[in-house]
Amino acid sequence: MQGSQSMIGDEYLQYPARKEGLDHNWFSFRSVKTTPRLKWPGAAQLALWITMPLEFFPMSGSNAPFRPIGALDRPYPDFWGYAARDYGLRIGVHRVIKALDQRGLRATAAINMEAARRTPALVDALAERG
Repeated sequence: MQGSQSMIGDEYLQYPARKEGLDHNWFSFRSVKTTPRLKWPGAAQLALWITMPLEFFPMSGSNAPFRPIGALDRPYPDFWGYAARDYGLRIGVHRVIKALDQRGLRATAAINMEAARRTPALVDALAERG
């Protein structure tokens, strides 16, 4: 341990905001040992958050100056990645919604701006669902 500290350098240990607990003031520090136990409604033992990521990225985009987070993984043009996302926006999302409805479940839709711009009817349909 001491050897690894010397490799880090003294500058790291002199970080001006370093203190006990958190190194910011956004919220106060609470230890897991002193935090009250979380209680779900109806004394449920499990909470589930379902999120549908709805994204559009161009088939022939650019990696310059860097590849955007969530962008297609293969070199451009990425027919496979583009087709999978295109299917998701046109067909897949509606199949997921149907499956959720059959089970009485709700979901959050995380949609990027270009997908929202290209599929306004989908955005409206999701908004109507709450």
